[in-house]
Amino acid sequence: MPLSREQKIVQGHEALKQRKGTFEESLEDISFYVLPEYENQDEVSEGDDYPSRPCSSVATNASIKLGGNLYSFTYQHGQRNFSLRSMEQDADDQMESWLQNATNVANEAIQNSNFSEAYGEMCHLMSTFGTGSLSIEYNPTRKELFFRNHPINGNLFLIEDSYGVINGFSREIVYTSTAAIEAYGAENLPVDIVEAANDPSRIAETFTFIHQVTKNPKYDPSKINSKQMPFLSTHVTMDDPTIIKESGFRTNPMVFPRFIKVRNFPYGYGSGHLALPSIRQINQAEDDYIKAIEMEAFPTTFVSDDEAAETAEIAPRAINYVDMTQGPPVQMKIGGNSRTLLERIVQLGGQIKEQFFIDVFLSLSQRYNTGRTATEVNEITEEKLSSIGPMVSRLRSECWSPMIERIIQLLIDNGQIPVPPGEMESNFRVVYTSRIDSQLASIRANETLRAANEAAGLLALKAQSPELATVVRLEDAAERLLKDRNLDRDFLITKRERESIQEAQAAAMQAEKEQQQAAAQIAPIDPNKAPQPGSIVDQLNNLGPQI
Repeated sequence: MPLSREQKIVQGHEALKQRKGTFEESLEDISFYVLPEYENQDEVSEGDDYPSRPCSSVATNASIKLGGNLYSFTYQHGQRNFSLRSMEQDADDQMESWLQNATNVANEAIQNSNFSEAYGEMCHLMSTFGTGSLSIEYNPTRKELFFRNHPINGNLFLIEDSYGVINGFSREIVYTSTAAIEAYGAENLPVDIVEAANDPSRIAETFTFIHQVTKNPKYDPSKINSKQMPFLSTHVTMDDPTIIKESGFRTNPMVFPRFIKVRNFPYGYGSGHLALPSIRQINQAEDDYIKAIEMEAFPTTFVSDDEAAETAEIAPRAINYVDMTQGPPVQMKIGGNSRTLLERIVQLGGQIKEQFFIDVFLSLSQRYNTGRTATEVNEITEEKLSSIGPMVSRLRSECWSPMIERIIQLLIDNGQIPVPPGEMESNFRVVYTSRIDSQLASIRANETLRAANEAAGLLALKAQSPELATVVRLEDAAERLLKDRNLDRDFLITKRERESIQEAQAAAMQAEKEQQQAAAQIAPIDPNKAPQPGSIVDQLNNLGPQI
């Protein structure tokens, strides 16, 4: 008997859960050591070999700083963070006006929502867990955007297409019976859940639901209804699978930016993964260091007693009774040197901070306070940006770009932005204006200026050493230099354009020369000025009187 659609959804959900497999265990380790507030307690088994508590706060502090740096370098609260620009060089005034209005409304809508808090949390979780998640919704009651995080550790599973793009997800939602009725309506729920809401003894009982969002294979642009959208949304009961809600979205309702992407795996790796071995070591080292200090301060004591114990306890403040016929109680100092442990802790702490890119962002923040030249500053900045560039670029492509697309669509659907003229998707691009984008733009501008100055130096040789122009095509050499420096081709004058300019300049110079010659011929004669030898005036003067 073939499986029903709801059974396929449940089986697909279980397959996604299985694929996540051991990766979930690493997420739980990271949450335990670094982000305990996000620990999924249901996934921690009794008897796991965990210390009673994380001893070190180095990783937690580094995680907070990395998330805060990503937030502040890619988003500035209270300022415009992006602009919509036309993809066409000759966009009409109507389209330009729409883009300007959409830019203003979208930026203002983001500023007036809870985006700042939600985005800051997402940056924190993405940089540490490796994958962030942010849902973009519209609150019709308050007429404003609403954002919320869904931590990747736990019961959230991603679907990746053949291009490595997250185009769907499946997640578990746990509701009490009353919450389920509020979310789905009693008429759409199985009888057992509705009955539980009316039974006081079952008021705390919970029920698990699956919410799955996938690309809609039946999407038809010519049909407009909730089930013909590009993305299909389905809610199914976990037990005795039943579809209780079905709808669609024009755009993916959630974005999933990844810190470090690996091939053929939908989940990203974060600094928490990179630093996990060091984090485990520093926790053990700090635990040992505390014990070593206590042993040094409160060593084990041996006291004479007729009833001696068969075994001795070696621990801080421990008292052991032994058969000593002579002498006072003895304190034994057992253990290694605490200084060695401290040095190891400092070393591990430095490694963890480096793995959380603390030095990179610190350098970027202090780029203007180094006492270096502008060229040196740009070189250092470019070097530092190269280490985080892929992360920031992925944050743009996997978070900001789809998020802005969805925000624009939500604002259009709710009447805050008018319907655009023509095909919106093919007529605009996003230009970002955050701190890190400004730094990148500054670097590009300085590189352009430096390349232009070097090219100008080559061309100046033509005037300084005319004979060099007979050996080297200086204009072509300058053009090659600019191309090798990856100068935007839009800034370069083509060889044909250059020849046309030179011809125009030569024609203008010739015209000016001819004009000067013509002016000299009709210039008035100065009676006080001796005529030019051989001129007509000079010849007439030499004739003398004709008698």
